[in-house]
Amino acid sequence: MVQISVQCAVGMKLVDLCIMGDAMITEEVGKVHNKGKAKVEDSEKGVAFPTCASVNNVVGHNCPASDDEAVLAEGDLVKLDLGVHIDGFIAVVANSVIVCANADEAVTGRHADVIHAVAVAAEASLATIKPGCTNTELTAIFNRAAEAFNCNVVEGVLSHVMKRHVIDGNKVILSKETSDMKVEEEEIEELDVLAVDIIMSTGDGQPKEVDELKTTIYKHQVDQTYSLKMKASREVFSQITSDHPTLPFSLRQYEGSRARLGMKECLAHDLFSQYPVLEEKEGDFVAHAKFTVLVTEEGAQRVTGGFLPQSNVTPETACADEELMGYYSAAVAKAEAKAAKKKKKKKK
Repeated sequence: MVQISVQCAVGMKLVDLCIMGDAMITEEVGKVHNKGKAKVEDSEKGVAFPTCASVNNVVGHNCPASDDEAVLAEGDLVKLDLGVHIDGFIAVVANSVIVCANADEAVTGRHADVIHAVAVAAEASLATIKPGCTNTELTAIFNRAAEAFNCNVVEGVLSHVMKRHVIDGNKVILSKETSDMKVEEEEIEELDVLAVDIIMSTGDGQPKEVDELKTTIYKHQVDQTYSLKMKASREVFSQITSDHPTLPFSLRQYEGSRARLGMKECLAHDLFSQYPVLEEKEGDFVAHAKFTVLVTEEGAQRVTGGFLPQSNVTPETACADEELMGYYSAAVAKAEAKAAKKKKKKKK
């Protein structure tokens, strides 16, 4: 993720960031488990969730087509989101960065507030996760952090327990309980693998799908069947389910193959589920943090994530929740100590 984050510069195309992220994943997984009895074929490892680059008020899932011309501008808040798997075992991660031409120039304001809100929520939830804690405890932490920075948790976001080949298991953590959306309280268990997904907004946290044509990420619904009538639909369905039997994919991979035409009939009969591109109101800022943890007897072992806000990004709103800030401050101190140790070792 760091390799992609540092590419978030003024003038960078969003589609190029996404292509770069997917290429990086493919290259890196090619280096592991490629020899001996533990060898995993290239077709059985790679992208588990296509790289997305969502800017400012766009909540997520923005994975543009190859001809998209959108570029980053100074001060943009960018959410990067991606996933990788090896032999069906999945790890996901998302982070938020602010585009700064001068890394030494102080950045503050509401976009700084919301980035710190998700970072504080991430560190506090990581410290809380252990066998026996409940999904409702984590939901409460998300909302406390949002309130502390005068932000709102984005409604409808679910953190899932992941399993082999399953990116969205049935045990979930709800971002925010509403009258329309509630989940049963469940305990987190030892050996659960959690994708903790935290999205917050300076707006009301109730985003809407503005343009359905922006949706390019889909996932095969393995429990649905239908005898497709159109030849184009059958061709597209066969090709996609062969390449991505259970995990999400981007239509950009199938440009020029009548994918849009064939997908219409597939979607009409629920053979694929969509990851729509949702947006808050223009002028609002949305930040995203996602990390993967393995729950052990001792607590949560973070597999991905741990990216704190840029050092020059300072919130406009001071967090008054001392308990949550304690978790965050401990994470900052640990990161600084690690960086100092690395610098000292390099100097020697």
